[in-house]
Amino acid sequence: SMNFDMAKRVIRHFTKDKPRFHITFFGGEPLLNYRLIKDVILWCGTLSQTKFSFALTTNGTLLTRAHLAFFKQNNVALKVSYDGEGLQEKQRLALEQGRKLPTRVKDRVLIRMQEELVTLRSFGLRATVDREGISAFYEALKGTLNSHSYRIAFSRVSSDDPDRMFRKEDVTKLTQVYNRVVDHFLQENNFDALMRIDNLKRWVLAVHRGRGNKSYCGAGISYLSVSTEGKFYLCHRFTEDKKACIGDIEQGFDQKKLEAIIGFREKTRDPCRSCWMREFCGGGCFHEHRMANGAIDVVDPLFCMLQDMELKVAMRVYLAMVKEGYHERL
Repeated sequence: SMNFDMAKRVIRHFTKDKPRFHITFFGGEPLLNYRLIKDVILWCGTLSQTKFSFALTTNGTLLTRAHLAFFKQNNVALKVSYDGEGLQEKQRLALEQGRKLPTRVKDRVLIRMQEELVTLRSFGLRATVDREGISAFYEALKGTLNSHSYRIAFSRVSSDDPDRMFRKEDVTKLTQVYNRVVDHFLQENNFDALMRIDNLKRWVLAVHRGRGNKSYCGAGISYLSVSTEGKFYLCHRFTEDKKACIGDIEQGFDQKKLEAIIGFREKTRDPCRSCWMREFCGGGCFHEHRMANGAIDVVDPLFCMLQDMELKVAMRVYLAMVKEGYHERL
């Protein structure tokens, strides 16, 4: 676990001469170190030269009303890992009295604490789909959108384990399932539900505004992660991956690595050079490239398939929105 002294050193290092700064508490399970989270937020409130914002991602198993009260008071955005009915029970297990049982996040948190959750600055769900869970994803996603007013983002499992790695046929299946969910809500003209899917909303807004992304994310540019020992990494998905370390609190940044990352973002390469999505995708996710190819600058073709699917679905939804006049609300 990171200690308070390290947290303060890191924050001082990155906030020098910065009027605004955003901190996300991530894990593992960050609420195992809630004392530090609370200390950091309260301490940041004493630093008048920088305006801070905060977010936290948790699996929800330790979440309490006391946590939510503190998060509300300090404008902390919250994400809870929840895969949806059926998937959650299959994919996320807890050890209780020596037995592996499904985590009870839905009943204990999403239902029982609903009044507190909706008063937070921002609240959303984060779903993960593994290869074995694709068939259950239709009911899981549709059920979540029908039963909650919460936003939800989903992603596939990203792993270099051959048994867990997605294959082309898995992406095809996931595409079919996602289109079925979208079709269900399009038939009802329920655009409010569809816009609670963060994956979809992101692309719909990009199409509506007529501009894409110079980069898929801010990893290595405006965003990075810091390990408990004060080492810097491209993003939270790389933390403690030695190959992805880009510096540390003692020595600062490895400038050669940073320049290579920025160069990859700025230079259009194959297959991106001739890709119809190049103005929207921005080169993809470094971590998913690494898991697929062992290198962050070799594009994962399955990632491209998923982006192609998401953007085409967003275009289809946007056309339906225009037909119904819903786009005027965007």
